[in-house]
Amino acid sequence: MPAKILRKHEQTASKWAGGTTTQLAIFPENADYSKRNFLFRISTATVETEESEFTNLPGVSRIIMILDGTLWLNHEGHYSKTLQKFDTDLFDGSWKTSSKGKVTDFNLMTTGLATRKLFSIILQPNQIFKEPLFNQFGFIGFYPLCGEIEVEYAGQKFHIGKNDFMLINHENDFSQIVVKAHEYSEIVISGIVLG
Repeated sequence: MPAKILRKHEQTASKWAGGTTTQLAIFPENADYSKRNFLFRISTATVETEESEFTNLPGVSRIIMILDGTLWLNHEGHYSKTLQKFDTDLFDGSWKTSSKGKVTDFNLMTTGLATRKLFSIILQPNQIFKEPLFNQFGFIGFYPLCGEIEVEYAGQKFHIGKNDFMLINHENDFSQIVVKAHEYSEIVISGIVLG
């Protein structure tokens, strides 16, 4: 699986206590989120209630990024913070976490010794993004929140539209990755290194 694309129309939302969640990727591919036997999982979610409790996930490290709205997070016994668009928070899934605010968010979960990074970039029409840090990651995900991009990798060009998700398995291949925006684009990028 050097590169895999999950188009927006192929994505399926499921219910959780506070709204809906849409799984974009899980690894290994035969892993089951409910069994917690994944090394990483990437998803989006909506928080549709004004106040909610996060699912308890012992052994899971989480990064959440806000895509729309404002969220106040409280990690009981640790800290509280307010997140706005493209802000992130990294926390332990076993923490007792509650929130206030209705939002859409992006989630990256890892287990074991996996390390991860979640960040956003904004590209203007025809702008090109080449980033050496891509070579630090074994897996790289691209999720345009808006716009349309072209990802060039391993001699191929992939067109990725709004809310499509592309995952590149870069573990044994250091081909350069080049991202070009066809129009104004806001892109969430996730990078994972398996332990």
